[in-house]
Amino acid sequence: DIIITLFSNKLFVMLLLLLCLIKNGEQTLINGHYAYYHYMQDNFDDNMWGCAYRSLQTICSWFILQGYTTKPVPTHAQIQQVIIDKLKI
Repeated sequence: DIIITLFSNKLFVMLLLLLCLIKNGEQTLINGHYAYYHYMQDNFDDNMWGCAYRSLQTICSWFILQGYTTKPVPTHAQIQQVIIDKLKI
């Protein structure tokens, strides 16, 4: 089940149960709030290609909201730069 709560004009989601359906995978219970990042958010047109970026931003927000880091959620440009930097030989 997913509980969706509107808080401070942002959509926050509490994920109560995540089932891993991969063969030999594990079921993991996670708890906490995170900001849900979605297509076309922040006036940025990433429709049809931005799902991995938005998923990473959502995961990063979970770490922030749990108090594990104070670094801001990376932008698309910052994520792309890390990928470019890591691909350099």
